[in-house]
Amino acid sequence: MGFGIAHLEEPAYSEFELRVEQAEMGIASGPALVFLVDGEDLFGRTLGLKGVGRDPDDLLGRTSPLLPPESPHQPPTTLLWRCDCGVEGCGFASARIENDRFNNDYDHIVWTDFTVHCLGDVEPPRELRFRTRQYVAEIVRCHADRTWETDLRRIAREVAAALDAEPGILGQWDCGLRWAKPHERAGQVYVLVTDGSAEYSTSHDGAAGAAEIISRLRATDPRESAEHTYPRPG
Repeated sequence: MGFGIAHLEEPAYSEFELRVEQAEMGIASGPALVFLVDGEDLFGRTLGLKGVGRDPDDLLGRTSPLLPPESPHQPPTTLLWRCDCGVEGCGFASARIENDRFNNDYDHIVWTDFTVHCLGDVEPPRELRFRTRQYVAEIVRCHADRTWETDLRRIAREVAAALDAEPGILGQWDCGLRWAKPHERAGQVYVLVTDGSAEYSTSHDGAAGAAEIISRLRATDPRESAEHTYPRPG
């Protein structure tokens, strides 16, 4: 009696694309990341959800939550779409993003466990599956394309990149970076740092440029110059 070799049929997969658009959010406007699946806006058109995409740098920045973690444990869900009031968590769409093994390789990335909250009465897909190489290449491409970026946002990004590259700048004050973000109307770059017990926010004139902001952080403890302090829950 012979035994045949079973051949697994490769699952169907979709093309993944990212686009940055200007969106109205509350009383302001800003860039929003749009997900195109097989060429169509997944949340705004295919599912017909209200709301807007998230800030591109929240999803494409220093540690992109669109990339599955290397940990063998089940990853948390990722917020992908939000209410157009601009407040994340008011209404949202989220999914769990995981690697999926095929033929002994992590050949696919899968979006599953979709949740839609307060953005429309729709039935989300059970799962979406993308080829890993094409998916990762699109994230890298979109992150590198900064044609949508304002000068102030570029300066904030350069500040964050410099502090990441040289952690000792904040480390000498026993602090680490949470984020650096622009405030377009005020022309300011806000920098949020933490020492583990609290978070400290400082504002910097964007016209001074990234090098001057870094020089100030190098010379002055941001906890002493903070305009706002937020204690961490104990």
